[in-house]
Amino acid sequence: MLHLGLAFAYDYQSTQGSSADQTSDFVWHTGMVGIDIILAPAAQFSVLTGVSLTYLDGEQRVSGNLNQIIPFNEDEPVGYYAGLNLRTDATGSIGLKWHGGTMQGVEFVFRREF
Repeated sequence: MLHLGLAFAYDYQSTQGSSADQTSDFVWHTGMVGIDIILAPAAQFSVLTGVSLTYLDGEQRVSGNLNQIIPFNEDEPVGYYAGLNLRTDATGSIGLKWHGGTMQGVEFVFRREF
């Protein structure tokens, strides 16, 4: 009836682009930790709520005619969400999830396991 989930993620990204007289390098690190609480009062229905903390740190390095380093990071690291999930049968479900904070919006999820 009650499920507690804990998630961790880390990602490193690096990309480069150039033209005849300019080069841009982007390098950044992202990390996330989150906790979900799922309450399933019935076999076909569940309610989800959770919170996450996101870390983002990176920089753009520009060289050529213009030389500069531009740092960037996450201004709003806390995200929160709530949702509903309806199980349609043994292998499928339909869900609705609302996000606030770091990521904002509504997510519709249609899931089928094969």
